[in-house]
Amino acid sequence: MSRTSSRILSLWTALALVLALFAGTSLLANAAPVGLSAPDNLHWDGETGVAVWDSVPNAGTEINGHDSKYGWILFRMDTEAPPSLENPYFDEHMVSSLIIGGASYNGAVSKYNLAGNFNEEGYYYVAVRALGDGVDYADSPFALSDAFYYTAPSEKLKTPAGLKWSFREEDGYYYATCENLFTEDYISTDSFDAVCYDEAGEVIDWCTKTRAELEEKGLPGLPLIKPDGDLPDGNYYFTLQALSSRISQFLPSDVSGKSPAMRWNKEDGNTPGGDTSGSSDSDDSSGSGSGSGDGYDSAAASARTPSVQTSSRIGSLAAAAKSSGETVARSRGTGTVTVSGSAWTQLGELDFQHDTIANGAVQVRVTIHNPAALRQDLKVSGYVTGQSVKRVGDLFEKYFSNAPKVMHLDQAGAWGQEVRIAAKFDLTGMNRNNLVFYSYNQAANTYTQILNPRYLIDANGYVHFTTSLAGDILVSDGPLVRK
Repeated sequence: MSRTSSRILSLWTALALVLALFAGTSLLANAAPVGLSAPDNLHWDGETGVAVWDSVPNAGTEINGHDSKYGWILFRMDTEAPPSLENPYFDEHMVSSLIIGGASYNGAVSKYNLAGNFNEEGYYYVAVRALGDGVDYADSPFALSDAFYYTAPSEKLKTPAGLKWSFREEDGYYYATCENLFTEDYISTDSFDAVCYDEAGEVIDWCTKTRAELEEKGLPGLPLIKPDGDLPDGNYYFTLQALSSRISQFLPSDVSGKSPAMRWNKEDGNTPGGDTSGSSDSDDSSGSGSGSGDGYDSAAASARTPSVQTSSRIGSLAAAAKSSGETVARSRGTGTVTVSGSAWTQLGELDFQHDTIANGAVQVRVTIHNPAALRQDLKVSGYVTGQSVKRVGDLFEKYFSNAPKVMHLDQAGAWGQEVRIAAKFDLTGMNRNNLVFYSYNQAANTYTQILNPRYLIDANGYVHFTTSLAGDILVSDGPLVRK
């Protein structure tokens, strides 16, 4: 080809590009995102329950305000035969998954602590993929780990005790710490999970670090809040849980109770101090009532329950139930209600039922059939409306084609036993015979399918189901399908 011909072709190419730009398109705009490489060297870190892999260049996308680089799926098998990755999210061996969030990472190596997800003996595999931004890079294929055989222990790590805030002027952070953080209750490879809440119970931030990381950096605890002009005035709290690095010897600890409040005021600054929830044993404004049955009569819609149900309060509810010849102690309220761990024994052989009231009707009913066996503080209130419900609903609608309906439970994590829940979900347009239930953990940014919810829908439109998991409950029309 002559130089003249080449010049003419170049001119035509330039002219085509200009015309395309004027037409509102670009010859380069339709380039498909480049697929990321699957993570290499994915393996279990000894007996810790921590998955480790080589970091993938260019992995990362912003999800729910966080830079997320990886997603994972955990499988449990009865034999050493590995799971299939052909359709991993619907595999019957899936234990839990995180497909809209990430893992911790540090330079060339990334890792994630899965110890809290091991629930029974068996062979565990984890599949990990790198997340693309959807513009320049697409998600990678999954890599699959080696097998880890887990033997369930019977002893738990000690629960973090003596919670307190610790402020460091050198970095401006408020740290979550406790009296036994650096004692012989834990070893350096054990991890701690701190979750920060505002006074409405909304999750503000969370942090997970090993004790070795804290010791190496000389930190007094886990960094949670660095106040700035955007932090709303109010009280802030945290909970702590210890995660075992010897998962065949120790279970994770129980989640601690709520810390004292850190009171933030833009004008006065921060003042860590005692709990200011204002709960009181003397508040007797809650109507115990005789219940309203499955029809959910709204006669007690204006009832107000103390923010904490203490032993004396629960004892009064139990006495009222027994004097009426009932088998259920009933409580109602319009806000967050916590039953203290020491109060459950007051119920004896009675069941316990709590109704959260809003707009003249029951939003959520939680029924516990063996409450006397419980020893931990539990938040028994829940909602199908509100900011948390909308935020989680918007998040899942963004990433899933069959966006689930959402119920927010104030209790995070697990209940300690199976509970029966009824909630007034809006099931418009959904196949009521094909509902699938999930529990979403906001702090860990993970969701787990509730495998046997035993659900039914009554004549009043309330969905009744059974679960041992709390957090945000998702009800989907069939299994979740990612967009």
